[in-house]
Amino acid sequence: MKIGFVGLGKVGYAFTKYLISHNANNNFRIVLFSRNNIKTKEIANELDVEFCDNIMDLVIQSDCVMITTNDENIQDVVKKISDCDLTDKTFIHCSGALSSELFSPLIKKGALGYSLHPLQAFIGDNSDLLGLNKCYLTIEGNDKNRKPESNQDYPIDKILELFKDRYSWIEMQQKALYHAAAVVISNYSVTLIHEGYKYLSQIGFNEDEMIKMMYPLMLGTMNNIRRKGTVDSLSGPIIRGDQETIQNHITNIESFVGADEMEFYKLMGLKTIKMIKDKRIDDITYDELENTFTRERRNKNE
Repeated sequence: MKIGFVGLGKVGYAFTKYLISHNANNNFRIVLFSRNNIKTKEIANELDVEFCDNIMDLVIQSDCVMITTNDENIQDVVKKISDCDLTDKTFIHCSGALSSELFSPLIKKGALGYSLHPLQAFIGDNSDLLGLNKCYLTIEGNDKNRKPESNQDYPIDKILELFKDRYSWIEMQQKALYHAAAVVISNYSVTLIHEGYKYLSQIGFNEDEMIKMMYPLMLGTMNNIRRKGTVDSLSGPIIRGDQETIQNHITNIESFVGADEMEFYKLMGLKTIKMIKDKRIDDITYDELENTFTRERRNKNE
């Protein structure tokens, strides 16, 4: 099987290296194409794989084509290759936000189309390849419901085998919600940590000190969630119903950091008590905490 790559950014480069590192039995060959021919030739020589300077030629000679360009360029690639003979060819993109619906013009011509999303942040160094050795993937596409007894040899299966059991199928209409979850859990965690850093910076800690202080705490929290889930991993003043401590937080955040940060703290508090209502706090405690988190900001002139 020949796998062609269109686009050699962070994802394409890392994915190419991953396939090469898991190709001990020489089950497939790889051919590369990108708009930057010089860079592509250099990478092809570095990885000892084939190079193609024409996208149409790459599609014709490949059994499976992985489009690893930026999201906004995937549709352009689809348009360029839609005039080829696409019967039984497989197309994969790695966008987290976009579904396999992008491949509709190709599917109508006999191709198979999938979105295969590695659930990791690519930053352009060796950690990307290490991440692919551990990360989970989601996949959706147009032949998910094929009959199990089919003897047809699907290229997507050969690729998924390399990730063992680290993937799940989802439906096309679930893709946007799945990606939103990834953004909240990954990207917004960065925002949340940055918010906490604001408090510490007011005390005088620098970023290096903050990382040393909070990194073990964050790792411990993630390990707890892995072992016990979110609800049972929660600790702190909300679980204790410690109104005095919470109110002291609110007052000091407003005074030393700002009103917006105080409102954010209260919003997160509301989300937290809703998460544990009827699970770890009783109705009376819930009502008291809800009142604390929804109470209007006092007038400083009072």
